[in-house]
Amino acid sequence: MTKWLLLISMLLLTGCASSGTKMDSNQISNIEKGVTKQAELNAMLGNPMSVGFDADGNKTATWVYTRAESDGRNFIPIYGAFDSRMNLQQQMLIVIFNPDGTVKDFNYNDSTNTTRAGIAQ
Repeated sequence: MTKWLLLISMLLLTGCASSGTKMDSNQISNIEKGVTKQAELNAMLGNPMSVGFDADGNKTATWVYTRAESDGRNFIPIYGAFDSRMNLQQQMLIVIFNPDGTVKDFNYNDSTNTTRAGIAQ
């Protein structure tokens, strides 16, 4: 019984955090240059993380989704101090708008990696 409680506790303690709205390839493939407007992107992805202007005076908007998840091995006593791991995913969509508010150009990047830390690193 004690072993099961320990296992369940470890599973519940596995930490994760996320920020922004997760994007999928269908959403990105629906973006059409000269057609899609910022209001449509806001409805699909939520409000952008930042809005600004590029060197040519075009409005830009950036959507970012980040998820960090702690590896379950981090919670194993002693082992976690030697080899701690964090799984990271980041998606970024940068959009440049025409003066009429339609998409002029955009760049999408989706990356995942694992960071390692601890005494053994």
